[in-house]
Amino acid sequence: MPTRWIRPSISTLGKHFLRRSFYSKTAEFVTRDPQGRPCQRQVDIRVGDEHEAYVLVPTDVGDAIKAACKHNGSSFPQDKQSLEFNHDRRDFTCESAPYLRLSIYHQLPRRSDAKTSSATLYLFGVTHTIALDGTFDAWFTEQSLASWHELKPTLDKLKDM
Repeated sequence: MPTRWIRPSISTLGKHFLRRSFYSKTAEFVTRDPQGRPCQRQVDIRVGDEHEAYVLVPTDVGDAIKAACKHNGSSFPQDKQSLEFNHDRRDFTCESAPYLRLSIYHQLPRRSDAKTSSATLYLFGVTHTIALDGTFDAWFTEQSLASWHELKPTLDKLKDM
């Protein structure tokens, strides 16, 4: 049974309207080493319930994905990266870095009968988030990113006190 982490609920007037569960899972991350050879390693990730369309990855994995995609011509904003999720293979890939792959052993919900869904990697916080585009989880992460940008200068000042 996977380890389960509960995110605190947000409530107003005693009614809970947001609650997320985190489950620890393992994923396979494939990239290239400095000599250009494929290398793979197991990484710890967090996923939500079956209806949730996000994956939390360690920051080193998110940074490596962004660097590989950027190195190969991607021109996405600094704190985001466009990815694609293949529902049949259960992996995230980057069009500009075809050797790069993050394979998860957890199915994310399909929005249509298509084999793939577009996704975005968000590079902020203590973990990085990959969310399927057009889902509540993508909206939630966009809102979190906006809050991060707004609060980061103040948090940096507090850190130095």
